[in-house]
Amino acid sequence: MTPPLPKPERKLWVESPAGSGRHFPVPVLLAKAGVLELVGEWAEAEAIFRRAASAAAGSGDSALTMDTALRLSHLLINRGVYAEAFGAAEESHRTAESMADRERMAEARTTMAVALMRQGDYARAKEVCLPAQEYFEEQGHSKGMCRVYNLLGIIGSHQSRYAEALEFYRKKMEIERRQGDQVGLS
Repeated sequence: MTPPLPKPERKLWVESPAGSGRHFPVPVLLAKAGVLELVGEWAEAEAIFRRAASAAAGSGDSALTMDTALRLSHLLINRGVYAEAFGAAEESHRTAESMADRERMAEARTTMAVALMRQGDYARAKEVCLPAQEYFEEQGHSKGMCRVYNLLGIIGSHQSRYAEALEFYRKKMEIERRQGDQVGLS
């Protein structure tokens, strides 16, 4: 007798935002929202991200909840809805914290700091960002360090702390130089 096939993972399905009655797995909808965001169809992407975030939050799937909240936050930052973006990133951080996922906590903190910085709350943005800096440095996470250093440089320049800002930019550029990144994609 052959052994039974493994059961497929349970996927979370949600209805298409267009209300067509069709349902799709959340990862498919997230991919669609990502493409829509990329081509500037932000309202449609936001509707998909919101529906996916709501479904994920009610599903008990912590990883999906964390990821969808963070992706929604990124979109809201791009749309200029900073207070709400902060809330979504904060939700992602809480979920990551409950999972003891330090990398995702650092990513969420960085996004929270961007939302605060865009609101002009530079001191709080820096305070929120520093634990992310510590984690990325501790792990040698080049991409995370570059993002944090750039953010702290911007914050420093807005606070008229130019020497500090230049030091953060120098650190970012040094990582990029070591990696051969000549266009700042790190």
